[in-house]
Amino acid sequence: MRNLLIIFLAVFSVVSYASEINGVKVKQLSINENYGDFIFIKLSQSPERIACSKNGYWDYTLKLSTDADKALYSMLLMAASSGKSINVSGLDQPACNEFNTIESASRIDLNVE
Repeated sequence: MRNLLIIFLAVFSVVSYASEINGVKVKQLSINENYGDFIFIKLSQSPERIACSKNGYWDYTLKLSTDADKALYSMLLMAASSGKSINVSGLDQPACNEFNTIESASRIDLNVE
């Protein structure tokens, strides 16, 4: 039983989980065609950094390849222009997908009240 517990802890201690942050505002958005088809996102408060997220400035990236991605981007623009707060969740695996030192965003909620 003790060995099973040690194996369980060893396996789950190296798993990287996505971050989540609530009630923040969009501070800065950036697109750089030299890096590919995604945007960089800076929030009013940074989430707790996960293992791969080692960039000290940008909080998330968001790809712009599907209609759903572009809808999330529109929501970010709306939040930035209106001053509304948002909730952001990171991508589970691979967590730093577009840029290897910044966590990828997978969900954005616009807080309308």
